[in-house]
Amino acid sequence: MSQSLLKLSFLIKNLDCKLGKSWTYSLMWQNSFKGKKMFSSVIEMEFKAGMMAKALEIAEQMRPEFADLGCNQFLMINKGNDEALVLAIYESEEKQQAALPKAQELLGRLKEIYASMPERQGGNVIINEVY
Repeated sequence: MSQSLLKLSFLIKNLDCKLGKSWTYSLMWQNSFKGKKMFSSVIEMEFKAGMMAKALEIAEQMRPEFADLGCNQFLMINKGNDEALVLAIYESEEKQQAALPKAQELLGRLKEIYASMPERQGGNVIINEVY
């Protein structure tokens, strides 16, 4: 499917209250194919104290390789307190699964600065609206 045909955008509605390791956030997505099911990767990362700047530096160096994941959209959100949230949106669960080796490689480059190794989780994008 041509990327020019697929228009994907996001609205992060509430990324606010932090209680321990629990964040409240609502995500809404839109694509131009009504009824088209999308799939996401969600990765919550926690870095060692004071290492967020280093994490961003490493992520910037990896930016050209994000396209190798085969996703339609890739976002990295700084949550503060040396924590980040990564969202990657794929056309299907199969494409998300196919990206696993590359995703593990990229995540592994940050292993020295993680407070704990993050897990890559996935799920269907079930609400898909833009206002």
